[in-house]
Amino acid sequence: MRESLPDHFAITLARVVSSFGTSLERLLREAPLATPLPVPTPSPAELECTADEFAALLQTAIQLTGHRALALHTGLQIPLTRRSAFSYALLHCNNLEQALDMTLHLYEPLIGRAQSSRQGNLLLVSFSRPASLQLKRLSSEWFYSGLVSVLKHCSGRPLTGVQLQLDYPAPTYRAAYQSLLDCSVSFDASYSRLCIPVDLLQRPPQLGAAILPIYQQQCEAIERHLAQHSTNIAPGSLSARVRSHLIYSTRFPTLEECASQLLMSARTFRRHLQKEGNSYQQVLDQVRLGLAGIYLRHAAISVRHTASLLGFHDTANFRRAFIGWSGQSPASYRRQQQAG
Repeated sequence: MRESLPDHFAITLARVVSSFGTSLERLLREAPLATPLPVPTPSPAELECTADEFAALLQTAIQLTGHRALALHTGLQIPLTRRSAFSYALLHCNNLEQALDMTLHLYEPLIGRAQSSRQGNLLLVSFSRPASLQLKRLSSEWFYSGLVSVLKHCSGRPLTGVQLQLDYPAPTYRAAYQSLLDCSVSFDASYSRLCIPVDLLQRPPQLGAAILPIYQQQCEAIERHLAQHSTNIAPGSLSARVRSHLIYSTRFPTLEECASQLLMSARTFRRHLQKEGNSYQQVLDQVRLGLAGIYLRHAAISVRHTASLLGFHDTANFRRAFIGWSGQSPASYRRQQQAG
């Protein structure tokens, strides 16, 4: 059975290859694939590929562009694509440890399940790689650069104390590792692994300048989507302002916090919403239902992660709430969306 990767991977590779002057059509023509992919594709979003095909496409892309560090460039961008709600979800995680866990789940179709363990004040993350030295290096580059990208852009600060240890010799383009990853990198180590200070992982994500444009674009898309599916919220109403505020917030505020942020007293806030036939809880639940649908359609965001992102302390409570909102379980909804 052919198991395709999430479209994150093909979309990002197509964009990176194009930025280095090679067309997607040429890449598909020249890649040594067992089953040729259609050329040309209507759009990168329709380019589905397996893990082996992705590796073959990446190796061919390096040959065509002449950029030896192409896997690093690609890995850095995979978790932060503008097209997907994944970046939006990352910034709603409770802390960077949860954001890292979601990113590991994103990479599972490509590298399998990663291993992580604690050693003193460090979290050590690694994965099983191919025996081939070239594939070992490429897979390490696209995997570890993706993790570093999430930590870097969601922490909003230099990655002090983060170390990338690699068990292969330094390539000729070793300087690209340091300039692109912006963390300590060493080669010829006993093991390949990313070492992350535990205290860094306990920090909440920050909306830094680098990720802000991506976040704003995704907020706009989510707001349009929810507005199209709202039947009891009029454009320009306070309910619409509250919905927008909840979408753009990186965590859901309480009623009192939301009222204060919109420069109103809690009493006036409640009264105006009641006049519109709504309550704060109703608007909040509508936003959470809309986001739940978006997250559940994303293969890389698990039901467990969805529950946490929406403010539920356990999956069982989220399941009950989702059934109350939609009439079906999260798992049933996900299967229905995948089948459709």
